[in-house]
Amino acid sequence: MATGEGISLEDLFYRLADLTGVRPITEADPDLVRGGDIPHLVGDATKLRAATGWAPRYTLDDTLRDVLDAQAD
Repeated sequence: MATGEGISLEDLFYRLADLTGVRPITEADPDLVRGGDIPHLVGDATKLRAATGWAPRYTLDDTLRDVLDAQAD
């Protein structure tokens, strides 16, 4: 979506959980943590908007609902 605002993977996970009505208990597995992962990455569509006038039509929650709906089919 490149809104210029970041969201942690944990927050994204809980947003998905809220949309499904599930409240999981999370636990990180240190064996699966990769040292080379980028800890913070935020998309910025400023140049695209300036060049094309593009603006997002959907919120993150709209997109997450679409993902969940696609998985339900």
